Order: sequence, then C-alpha cells, then structure tokens
Amino acid sequence: KALAKGLEENFSVRELDLSGNMLGQNAICSIGELLNKNQTLERLNLSRNNLTDPDVESLLASLCRKTILKELDLSQNILCDQFAKQMSIVLEKNFVLEKLLINSNQLEVTGLQALLPGLRKTKTLSALNISWNYLRDQGAEILGELIAGNRSLVEISACGNLFTPQAASFIAKGVANNSRLKVLRIGQNLIRNTGAFEFVNVFISEGGLSESGMPTTVLEILDINGTIVDEKFKELVETELSERFPSVKVVNFSLFERVTADRKNL
Repeated sequence: KALAKGLEENFSVRELDLSGNMLGQNAICSIGELLNKNQTLERLNLSRNNLTDPDVESLLASLCRKTILKELDLSQNILCDQFAKQMSIVLEKNFVLEKLLINSNQLEVTGLQALLPGLRKTKTLSALNISWNYLRDQGAEILGELIAGNRSLVEISACGNLFTPQAASFIAKGVANNSRLKVLRIGQNLIRNTGAFEFVNVFISEGGLSESGMPTTVLEILDINGTIVDEKFKELVETELSERFPSVKVVNFSLFERVTADRKNL
C-alpha cells in the first residue's frame, strides 16, 4: 500500500513487477487506485500471487476508468469465471491495454466463454496468452471462432490446453480467415502428428484471397513446440504450405526419426 501511494505521482516508473509477493485484496485495491492516478506506469506484473476472483475486482474496476496501462500480467494465479466476466467488461471499455497474460489460471471453457464478448469487441488488445487453462477441444472451437472474427490480436499463445487433433482443425479455420493474426503458439498440447497435419491442411484449403483480393490470412509463425511429427508433415510444410503461403514458418516441432535416433544414442 505504501509503495502504491508513493508511486501515485511518480513520473519516471513505467514498469512495476510485484510477482510472487503473495499480495492480498487490500494491496491489489491500492494498486488499482494507483493506476487511475499515475500517468507513466505502462506495464504491471502481478503473476504468482495466488490471486482469486474477489482479489482482483477493484483492480479490474480501475481498468474500466482512465489508465495508461498497456501490459497486464496476471499469470499463475487462481482466476476463474467471475474474473473472466469482469475482464471482458474491461476489454470493452478500455482503449489502452495492448497485452494481457492470463496463462496458468483456471479459466476452463466457461471462463473463455465469459471472456468472449470483450475479446470480440476490443480494438487495442494485440497480444493474448491463455496457455495452461484447461480449455480442451470445446475451448479450441470457441477460440477458432474468436480468431476468425477478431481484428486486433496479432499474437495468441494457447499452449498446454489439452487440445487434440480435432482442436487443431477448429483453430486452423479461424486463423485462415483472420487478416490480423501473425503469431500463434499452440505447443505442449495433444495434437500430435495427426493434428499438425490437420492444421496445415485446413489452413491451406481455407486460406486464400478475399473478394476484394486481399489475403484472408497474414500468419507468419505457427509454433507447435513439443509436437512430434514425421517426414511427411515436414514435406507438406516445405512444399505445399511454402508454395501457397511463403511467409508462414512452422517452428519448434520434432521429427519422429530424429527423436528415435536421439533415444538410441542415450
């Protein structure tokens, strides 16, 4: 509270890292008041504080009022549905926030649904990390629909959400019809080689040119870290995908034969 009070009229601090401090509801309330008075703070890290939905209510209310905060990190807390509902309202009313990290919470599908209205209406949010939130395939379907309709997000991370090969198809359809998204990270899921194939094939078939002649997709990076693929997938990426969409790079996958060879050498 004393720190927040001292920073209210500070004109030099642009970034505040309070991660891992076990902050309580009163401390978060003070930080919310700080955001409405301070004219320089652009980045705030509140990760690893075991924050629950009631803990952040006052903070989110402050974000609906005047603030210049551009980046908010609420990762590795215990945030659920009620937080998502309030955060959705923030995204509708806030015209400054550009980056939101809410990875490693407990949103699940219901939380993502609650967040949807704001994600659909936001005009400034360009980066979203919703990794490790137990979204599963139903969440992937919602995410795919969101991506198709969103026109502000440039980067999305949705790693470790228990997505299967079917989820890869849902997301690919959205990405192929989004003219803004450049970076997508869906590694550490359960999409496997089958899902990687499904993503690229759907992306190739769905993506193209709009009626106005503009590309329906501008994707540059597809990160499938931790996914083991075979030579056929690598060939698909290097031939058909490369020919149709030369700007797209698929990164951080592991080849099955190489993994097998590495294990033999152990």
